[in-house]
Amino acid sequence: MERLSIQRINTEDGSTSNRFEAIDYLGNLTETREYDYGNNNVNAPDRRTVITYNSYYPPMPAENQLYDHGVLASDTRYFYDQGSTTATQPGSPQHSFVVDGSRRNLTQTDRWVGGTAWVSEHRTYFDTGNIASFQDANGNITTYTYGGCGSSFLTQTNHPASLVDYASWNATPRSRQRPRILEA
Repeated sequence: MERLSIQRINTEDGSTSNRFEAIDYLGNLTETREYDYGNNNVNAPDRRTVITYNSYYPPMPAENQLYDHGVLASDTRYFYDQGSTTATQPGSPQHSFVVDGSRRNLTQTDRWVGGTAWVSEHRTYFDTGNIASFQDANGNITTYTYGGCGSSFLTQTNHPASLVDYASWNATPRSRQRPRILEA
């Protein structure tokens, strides 16, 4: 495990702040320790972040914990590939072959709100890897529709409260136009 050290010096009084980063053998950030100006105790960081990874290759974040002066302040857990994908209609999907059965789609995010309470966000995906729906922690659902080139381009977003965004794409070769977002 490699360590990276960053030090900032206050030019007015000469005090320093430090940031240490731990990186695993694959180059993934696994820990940061931040020390505010004047804190020279390496065993008591003002802020510490610990990131753990799942067993996928390449690894994907599984949990991100933030400690403030040694007390857990934030915890987020990530889950991938729960449930099945939705078949893309119409047209054949434009996607690469899945080698190990894992698409690495983030399907659930759990956020700690205190004590034993967690709130969750959920996502579903099309077989192309494009997001099909998103459900926030309050149960509000947003759905996504794709079209053109094997359903590769986002054409409609249905938000909660019956709000809809439409997008059109100009498929003319050498076109420099950007996609237009139309609000209904």
